[in-house]
Amino acid sequence: MTELNSPSTSSEPLAIGDDLSLEEDYIEKRSKSYRWLIKTYRATSWVLIVGVFVTVMLQVITRYVLKSPLSWTEESARLLLVWLTFTAAGYVSSRRAHISVDIITTFLPKKLSEAIGVFADVMSIASSIIMLIAGILLVKIVMPVSLPATGLPTDLLYSAAVVGFAIMLVHTAIGLYLGLFHKDESLDSDSPAGKLEGI
Repeated sequence: MTELNSPSTSSEPLAIGDDLSLEEDYIEKRSKSYRWLIKTYRATSWVLIVGVFVTVMLQVITRYVLKSPLSWTEESARLLLVWLTFTAAGYVSSRRAHISVDIITTFLPKKLSEAIGVFADVMSIASSIIMLIAGILLVKIVMPVSLPATGLPTDLLYSAAVVGFAIMLVHTAIGLYLGLFHKDESLDSDSPAGKLEGI
């Protein structure tokens, strides 16, 4: 297996194929229920990926092969995809692995880099609160409406955003707390990228 040297963050080399998303933080190491919650996000995301794939394939086969499209497949695929997006976003947030531009912070002094990280977390928390409130208001507006093909309530579609932003809010706040008070045992959002880049 090919290995990358990581002189800055760890004495052990990082092997290509290592699953950095399985690294546990301070709370996960001490709480089975919290660890179970993170694994549930991951498992749910996988189930939803499979669901989207199966639904889209069914749609393609019935439309272009059997020439008899099912009316509910497009709507179901959209519903599954939206829930996948926000469930996976919650999981990625719990792993502190959201996409970030780290090329500058990697080379900045540690204190300044940490300050930028704190600022980014505060902005993420504020954004999540705003989007959570907006999502709740939107769900209330669409509550009486049903989806035309499946007959499912429309608020089922929009509540994915409420759940997703609530999860992101909680885990970003936890990440901020760990970054401030348990730096040695928090998940460093720059560390996986730095390891892979050999920085």
